[in-house]
Amino acid sequence: MKIKKALLFIASFLTIGYSIWSIFFHASLELKDQLSSIAIIAMNATVMIIGAILVYQKQIDLLIRRGWIFISLAALSNTIAECIWYYDNSILGVNPFPSLADFFYLLFYPLTLVGVLLLPYKPLKRLEFITYLFDLSIVMIAFLMVFWYFILAPLHLLSKGGIEGFIAIAYPVGDLLLFTGVIALIQRNSEKTSQWTMIFICLSIILMALPDAVFAYYEINDIPYSISRLNFYWLVSALFMVFAAYKQMDEVQKVNPSLSLFSNRSQRMLRIALPYSAAATGPILLVEVINSSFLTGLQLQGLLLGIIFLVVLILGRQHMVLMDNIQLIEETRNLAITDSLTGVHNRHYFNEVFQQEIERARRYQQTFSILLLDVDNFKSINDTYGHLQGDKVLTMIAGLISEQVRKTDILARYGGDEFVIILLETDLDDAKKVAQKIEAYIRVHSYADIPLSISIGIASYKPAYSAEQLLEEADRHLYKNKIETTILNKSANINPS
Repeated sequence: MKIKKALLFIASFLTIGYSIWSIFFHASLELKDQLSSIAIIAMNATVMIIGAILVYQKQIDLLIRRGWIFISLAALSNTIAECIWYYDNSILGVNPFPSLADFFYLLFYPLTLVGVLLLPYKPLKRLEFITYLFDLSIVMIAFLMVFWYFILAPLHLLSKGGIEGFIAIAYPVGDLLLFTGVIALIQRNSEKTSQWTMIFICLSIILMALPDAVFAYYEINDIPYSISRLNFYWLVSALFMVFAAYKQMDEVQKVNPSLSLFSNRSQRMLRIALPYSAAATGPILLVEVINSSFLTGLQLQGLLLGIIFLVVLILGRQHMVLMDNIQLIEETRNLAITDSLTGVHNRHYFNEVFQQEIERARRYQQTFSILLLDVDNFKSINDTYGHLQGDKVLTMIAGLISEQVRKTDILARYGGDEFVIILLETDLDDAKKVAQKIEAYIRVHSYADIPLSISIGIASYKPAYSAEQLLEEADRHLYKNKIETTILNKSANINPS
């Protein structure tokens, strides 16, 4: 789209042009303040316009467009705030802090946070979600420790108080919450949002947080400063938000497997490194305390309290990671022993348990039986109705068999259309009764008007039998039953009555 490219060019040209002018051309601070404010107004208006264009792109995911509605409103709020600031500072010649502009400046943070959190992400399992909460809490505590030690505690002791102090502190706190929200979205592994969009949003927030903290320190301590220098960072911050919207529109229909693989790998690295990097904040600040020539009790109290919270959160996070690993091991084990089509055990698991039962029966002089089951006319079902319907028949039969065996018995798919059951502590006579019950139960069922029936081979353990011999006996019995069933079916077709 030509409009979005034009807006991107204008935003980039505006930022580069202002940077070159401010560095190489000498001008009064008053002129720099005015021009930088105008540039900020233009840049935020650009973010608002390109965000609105993105919202009206119907081919873009609805959640993405909803998120950018709030991000565009945040840019509008910033634009209004900058206009009020410019009018008060440059036209009326009064100090615009505090003023109505601060309301719109601070409104930017919740609007952006809501927009970022509305962007789509993959659903999380319960343990993953709790672990993410621990990660975000660790990051937030680490940032709060830094803000407390370097900004909030000194400002509490030195500030002039009042509404000015409250508003000034609200800016870096807003950045903290916003940055934590972006981390939440990145760690939740966004699936439709452009990865570059999230990177540019992060860079935008970082570049906004730095001048916000400086602004808070200067205002509360009545230190003279040039708004044009701070505006430069806010200008570049807005430029990155323009890049974020542009990349979202540019990459919404592009699928790059190598980039997705790189992104997922990067997210996993972030998932591992981020909380531990944040946790390192405590020891680093302790080193700062040791080397500090001036330290207040308020700073130290907040620092120690933060370290206690970090230790508790890290221990909680490690517990959740351990629980997640245990669950993952269980899931991996289940996948390894489960037939992917029917959901019953697979042949690998049967072979493992079968050998164990033979050894147990031999040691304790116990008995057990096996049933070898084969679906009648399964090749004809596949040829007539297709392999997809054949798979559904197998799945249904596996479910019907499961309903007729005990929970202690072992049902497995032996291969193709064959199943095998280990009937624990069951002799030959009882095994025949179980086989008759299963045959009768399946015979009264059908799948999409396809009659169902099975043939069963039976064998009971004898002390001299090996695993192969027991299976061979069950297979011989199955083959015999198959022949008898075929003869009966032919007789029924010849003499229907």
